[in-house]
Amino acid sequence: MGGPHIHQARLLDGGLFNTTYHVTYGEAREEAVLRLGPVNRQFLMGHEENLIQSEVHICALCERQGIPSSHVLAWNCSRRTIDRDYMIVRYIPSVPMCRAELAEEERSALHGEMGAYLRRFHQIEGDCCGEAVRRAFRQNKALLDAAGPPRLLHTDLWEGNVLLDRSPYDNYQEPAGGTGQPVTPSPAGRIKGGTPIMKLAEALQLRADLQKRMEQLAGRLYDNATVQEGEQPTEDPAGLLAEYEDCAGQLEDLMARINRTNCETKTDRGTLTELLARRDCLKMRVETYRNFLTSASSLTRRATRSEIRIMSAVSVPEYRKKADALARELRETDNVIQSANWTTELL
Repeated sequence: MGGPHIHQARLLDGGLFNTTYHVTYGEAREEAVLRLGPVNRQFLMGHEENLIQSEVHICALCERQGIPSSHVLAWNCSRRTIDRDYMIVRYIPSVPMCRAELAEEERSALHGEMGAYLRRFHQIEGDCCGEAVRRAFRQNKALLDAAGPPRLLHTDLWEGNVLLDRSPYDNYQEPAGGTGQPVTPSPAGRIKGGTPIMKLAEALQLRADLQKRMEQLAGRLYDNATVQEGEQPTEDPAGLLAEYEDCAGQLEDLMARINRTNCETKTDRGTLTELLARRDCLKMRVETYRNFLTSASSLTRRATRSEIRIMSAVSVPEYRKKADALARELRETDNVIQSANWTTELL
């Protein structure tokens, strides 16, 4: 975990099943949460066994789907080091939602965001069932013909397991301890962790903002690249470059998600990727037709009968109809794209 020295370990409250510690460790004084399984395992019910191992698996599934969960640093269920299952997750500085003072409209909005992520969670499909379950299914086939593929089901989503970003609650005094439990994030970033839910149109706006920000940072970098001897730059180039690299990383991830969303989003006219290609080509064709028709319509009037007569090489009205049809198709294609952008969730 980056260093053997433990600077501090304190017991956290809020957990009803595991014993949980907040640990500060290593030269960089990193923070983590150590969760230990129950001691008296003989009292566990069948579905409560191997919960640590199951949670590690679920966290990995969530990360792959962009659903926030604890980031697992280490885990062990062999019970060779200590006689308990344990897992170590990265500490999340946050405020439990059940302890935050929220207006009713804020709480309602957060519940909506939780529901959106829960919907994504419940769309994770399994690839197998236990043999006992298969046997029960076969024996009750007539009752289960309508059943679909197995999906993950979350049954412990309540405000005590939702961690909110500290920043909106600067005056909030956190009680000693915190759960360190898996979290569900919000599109607005109020709930900690995970990949924010946003519409494709919002992602495109964010992409434009990041590109503009990087352009501004590049200009400031150039302005502070050199200084007169004995002088200091107005801004620290290293800090500017670090911010630039951070924006570049965000932009790369965002563009990959936008491209993936475009490829997988289908409309009645094809995928968004196909529509974008169609729109780009239509723009070029419309511009070419308009410039061509402007040139074809610009006939020079003769001052005398001896001057060379300039004539149009094509039937302007005929090609103008073609240009108008292309422009109409361009508008309709763009309308479909814009509509999809505001109704499609970024993958």
